[in-house]
Amino acid sequence: MKKSRYNLHKILITMILIYLGFLFIGKNTFLYKYEETQSFNKIDIKATNIYSENFNDQHLLKINTDKIEINAIRIGFSNRTTQNSTISIYYKDVDDNLIAITSRPYCFLQKEIVIPIQYNKYSNLYIDIPNTTKINEVGIGLKYFSPVQKSISWILEQFALLILSAILSFLLTRSINSNINSKTITHKEERNSNIELLRIICMLLLVAHHCVVHGGALNMAEGRNLLFSYLFLPVGKICFIIYIAISMWFFVDQQFSAVRFIKVWFEVFFYSFFFTIIAFMLGANISILDIFSSLLPIIGNSHGFASSYLLFYLLLPFIKKGTDHLTKNQSRYLLFLIFVAQILSQIMGQITNYYQYVFSELTLFIFCYVLMLNLKKWPLAFLKDKRITSGTAFIIWLILLQANYSVLWGRNNKIIDFLLGNSGTESSLLMIIAGFSVFFFVKELPKYVNPKINKLATYSFAVLLIHDHNFLRNIVWSYFVETDTWYYSSYFILILTGIVFIIYFVCSIIELLRKNILEVYILKQKPVLKFVKIIDNYLIFEEHKK
Repeated sequence: MKKSRYNLHKILITMILIYLGFLFIGKNTFLYKYEETQSFNKIDIKATNIYSENFNDQHLLKINTDKIEINAIRIGFSNRTTQNSTISIYYKDVDDNLIAITSRPYCFLQKEIVIPIQYNKYSNLYIDIPNTTKINEVGIGLKYFSPVQKSISWILEQFALLILSAILSFLLTRSINSNINSKTITHKEERNSNIELLRIICMLLLVAHHCVVHGGALNMAEGRNLLFSYLFLPVGKICFIIYIAISMWFFVDQQFSAVRFIKVWFEVFFYSFFFTIIAFMLGANISILDIFSSLLPIIGNSHGFASSYLLFYLLLPFIKKGTDHLTKNQSRYLLFLIFVAQILSQIMGQITNYYQYVFSELTLFIFCYVLMLNLKKWPLAFLKDKRITSGTAFIIWLILLQANYSVLWGRNNKIIDFLLGNSGTESSLLMIIAGFSVFFFVKELPKYVNPKINKLATYSFAVLLIHDHNFLRNIVWSYFVETDTWYYSSYFILILTGIVFIIYFVCSIIELLRKNILEVYILKQKPVLKFVKIIDNYLIFEEHKK
């Protein structure tokens, strides 16, 4: 009886959390009513791209806003656009120059968008739409929040969400219970939860990075929220390196496993194909070739990080065979050669404006593996000093942050341009130093084991594959989250934090269901087991077999 009550409590708690997630993503958490003070009906605009050199008033929609209190502009489309695009709002200064106020990315799904702007102080606003788009209605007015949205449709919507939440929570708790009951006692050493917690934090920061970058927060008018958004610019690439460093730390001592490869390959395949179909059903401009490409996780249209990860893992047995018996000097020499190809070649390209394309994301994985091999086999004393590692990472982040602020404020120079030019990718020397510094800082913390943290960390890869899906990312930020609608909110930091955690939570639920429903079933199939055995026979060399 107690057990059934406990399960009921878990189902209810999970249902509430899922329901709140639906509310947040479904734009019901912040219920607002839009009150128009002026509207322009049946306006047919043939607008040009905002980067056009022939920019003039004939390509812009001029709206007279003198003496009208507004903080939002609504644009309704008479036909859905076939691709993602951006709408920009301008005003003219005293010299009749167009000055950008804000830009609003929108996706192909939307029939209407509401663009928030700072409290209007302009007599005229100019709206530019990149593609030739037929506009049905443009409205300007005030947007304010209402505590209750009293309508029958809203009540029915909430009821439907509750039913869906109940179904998902039942499946989720059942999956968790079956996963716990199926555990067997093993003598395998539990992973350090400090490192696994770092994996979770990195993915949360990466979601925040994508929120401000892909969500368009960097296009907002200058203010406190924009300055806060810039904090996440250097973080994204550093977190990618930390994620790679964590994997390489374990790979140095692990052997290739066909089961592990099949699991990761199927995970990438599932999310690549499934969410391509979802985006297509939602109206994305996706061709048959795009769908076919999504079926090929390594060489097709999948996440670049995942593709390189899978290919690297297939090469791992050969890399280990070539590196396991190297001397310290030989290993350092190999590291230097890959450093020249992957990192120094890009630095020279920035200097000479000529790039020798001997670098790639796959080469970055190999470089990080050889680097971790050197640092694990022949440790450097200063990496054990937490003050040095944490200080190094913080200083690099601070330098890059200041460089980005300098560009924002128009104070950049050749040094800053060179610095940012060489830190825009994961292959940046500064990003690699910062990422590895953070990893070794965390590794030196007192070790502890927390099974719940370790379990939650296993969902982090799926969080990346879902929220940063090639065809879905614009839908996530522009349509579901609608980042621009809270850019200027006083609760910007709180909302951003909530969205980041909710995205991780929702993606983790999806991954938990996929693992316990699809993955478990597939790995039991005889053809899969036979294929696993064949791969292991080919790729596990005699000296690595136990």
